[in-house]
Amino acid sequence: MKKIFYISILTSVFLFGCKATKSTGNNSDKQKKEVVKIEDAKDKYDIIIFDTGFDRFLATAKPKSFYTESGLEAKNRRYVQIWNERVHNPTRYNPNIYEQEIDYDVNKHYGLDVNYKLYQYFQYLEKVLGQRFY
Repeated sequence: MKKIFYISILTSVFLFGCKATKSTGNNSDKQKKEVVKIEDAKDKYDIIIFDTGFDRFLATAKPKSFYTESGLEAKNRRYVQIWNERVHNPTRYNPNIYEQEIDYDVNKHYGLDVNYKLYQYFQYLEKVLGQRFY
């Protein structure tokens, strides 16, 4: 059974919506609005970032071989925790940026590729868009 997980992040003018959903069908309208999409095809996950500036940023990032999967999982766990805390505190953090939670299941094995891209997306948010998570 194919499961599709959607994670999208609505940030400033540069980013669009954040929504975590699980679907077994295709929904092309939702795919056009997403920023981050994580797919599961028979326990093999893939992540697609729908942000025009992210690919350019990713091209200049350290290679995947620089990181370990467990290290990236630990970092992503913390980044997602901080992100989700900010979603629930709209008086302190801009609700237009931190609009919806990211559904990152720490018990799932997303693999090095997905964890690397998700981590680099948080780096992109910090370095390019000025969001500080630590």
